[in-house]
Order: sequence, then structure tokens, then C-alpha cells
Amino acid sequence: MTKTQIAAKFGIGLACVALSATFAGSANAQTISNGAGTFTYGVSSDGNGYDFNTGIGFQRAGDGYDPVAPGTPRSYWAVSNGTTTGYADPASFGETVGITGASYTANTADISATAGGAIGVDQKFSFVKANVVSIVTTVTNTTGTASDILFTRGYDADVVPTAFNETTTVSPFADNVVAATFYGFENPDPTVPYSFGSGPGGGTAGPGDLGGGFVLDLGTLGAGQSKTFTILEGINDFGQTPIGLDGELQGLGANFFVTTYSSDGDITNASNSIALGLVGSSVPEPSQAAALSIGVLGLALLGFKARKRQQLGA
Repeated sequence: MTKTQIAAKFGIGLACVALSATFAGSANAQTISNGAGTFTYGVSSDGNGYDFNTGIGFQRAGDGYDPVAPGTPRSYWAVSNGTTTGYADPASFGETVGITGASYTANTADISATAGGAIGVDQKFSFVKANVVSIVTTVTNTTGTASDILFTRGYDADVVPTAFNETTTVSPFADNVVAATFYGFENPDPTVPYSFGSGPGGGTAGPGDLGGGFVLDLGTLGAGQSKTFTILEGINDFGQTPIGLDGELQGLGANFFVTTYSSDGDITNASNSIALGLVGSSVPEPSQAAALSIGVLGLALLGFKARKRQQLGA
């Protein structure tokens, strides 16, 4: 489905998004793999799960199965504080997130970005199981005022043997998830309501040309505060069912899932699948200035108590 078709179907205005004629920063994309090389994962320079250089999204080496690569290969994330929104979505809505740096090691990728100079995002990609990638994400409010921040991640899936005709299941919401979708081509802006969304109780949609995504409310972050959470992305190993893949992510700490699978079966026995899982967010980390103030106050209190003890001893 093209961007024009998507806009026509859902009435999405594309004029508000600066569309790129080319995929920005693709020269810095990287494909990482697990230790055995049985699964590979494409990481674009802006932190999406697709490498336009190699044509790899999330690939199983044994048969080349890759649910992200067919059709329009879409993997995306976005962040917003209500007034500033940044997208990392080159395949569909253009590139509007400024990249401040990207560095790679042999089997991990570390992507740093800034949305409009107001929100810092760092994402560390690494394999944690043979077929599961961990995306440890830290979002920082780099403005001088407190902001409520939303973060979203999603994908379009084309799952063989029924590519372009999948089923998606969303679990009941957890870990501050406030919205989820069954569709692969939603507007990436987390402040825009989903057109094909799930209620908080989750559900199943399809068969159809589907995908999935979710919006996470990080709450109010003060100036300089950060929040860290982990997104797990996995595809099934040979013979592994969609519910088995969800169970694997759950074993890694996730308790929310968006799972898309082939329509030759259901969640208990379909041939192939892809899933996102969410491991909860941490307590906001204070800014350096706040941490320094707390430390100075602590030292002052210790000094006060010491003087008090000396006075009592006298």
C-alpha cells in the first residue's frame, strides 16, 4: 500500500510531514545477528527495524522468512510531548527526527536521536534470545519545563504463507500502554488516535493486510528527567506457534503483546508470526542538577546530625 493509498483510506493529511525523497541516513544502517547467525535484524540509522541497504527487517536464515520486508517495509517509532512530535518513519510518512549520533558494535546497535531539540531518545538493540531482539529505550525531556511524553512503536507485517492476509491479536493493556492498533499503516504521531485501534481489553482482528503498534504514556518528566523501558521484538523459530512466541517474550519480562500471524491458523497453531512485547518503564531518573541538589542536601543533613551529636555529648 502506498502513502497516497493510506492517506485516501484513512483521511491522513501528509502535507504536515516533511517527506523525504530518499531514506535519510541509510548509509549508516546496520544488520545485526544472533551468535549463531540464524536470525538477523536490520537497524536503520534512525532506529527503525529495517535496513534499506540489505533489505532485511527481521529474517530467519533457514528459509529467508522476513515479515517486515515484503510490500512497503515499514517499521517506525515516534515520540511527542504534546507540542513537539518526532517521527522515525522513512518508509511511509517521511523522516522528521534529527539524528544526533549513531554508533554500532559487532552485534549491537546504539541509536541516539533528538525530536525537535526537545526530546532525546536512545535505543540499544541487541539479541537476547536466538529469535528475539531487545530494544532498551531511554527517553529524556531535554527542555526546561515538565512535559507529559508519549512514545509509540509499530510495524507492518506480511506473514507467509498468507502474506498480505494476516491476523493480529492485542493483549489487555499493561505497563502504561494507552492505545494499540491492529493495523500497520497508522499515523505515527502518538497524539493522533488510531484508526483501527484496540480497546484496553485487547482483542483480535483479521484476516486482512495487518500489522501492529502501541502508544506508551511515560507520564510527566521534569526538566532533564529520563525514563527507560524495554521493547522486545521477536519472530517465531521453526515450529513455534504465535502463542509460543508470546510466551517466550513473557519469559523475558513482557506482560503486554501485539502479535501478528499468518491466517492459516489461529494464535495457537498459525505457521509464522511476529510480535512486540513491552517490559515496563523505570522510575524517572532525576536530572544532574536535581541529583546534585539532593546530594548537597544529604551532606548538609549529615553535617547537622554530626554537630547535634557533638552538642549532646558535651
